[in-house]
Amino acid sequence: MSITTIAVTKPVGAGIIELGSNSYGKYALYANGMLICWGTKTPTSWDGTYLSFHVTSPYEFADTTYAVGWSFASGGSMTFYIHNGTLNYSTTRFDLIFYKNTGTYTQTNLSFIAIGRAAT
Repeated sequence: MSITTIAVTKPVGAGIIELGSNSYGKYALYANGMLICWGTKTPTSWDGTYLSFHVTSPYEFADTTYAVGWSFASGGSMTFYIHNGTLNYSTTRFDLIFYKNTGTYTQTNLSFIAIGRAAT
């Protein structure tokens, strides 16, 4: 087996061309077009069964092939499942709707991260 060495020709961090934030969250835009957005969101609605978060991205994505990750940021003693078919998204917004399985709901926030290609 051979090991290949890859030379790094740019200093670490040279790929980031813009760091920013607005009322929707924070973002990092890279020279190759990659975009990372992140932030925290309070629930949009809670009806006793479904917990909804409607998240507007702090920067527009090129298309809807970006990936979204999330975690509950605080509180809560419930088991939630993502509700099938409810990860609705566009280049500027995504909706996460969770189904309450067990427990008692305590106000919680959602931390999110989205990674994809930036709109040009």
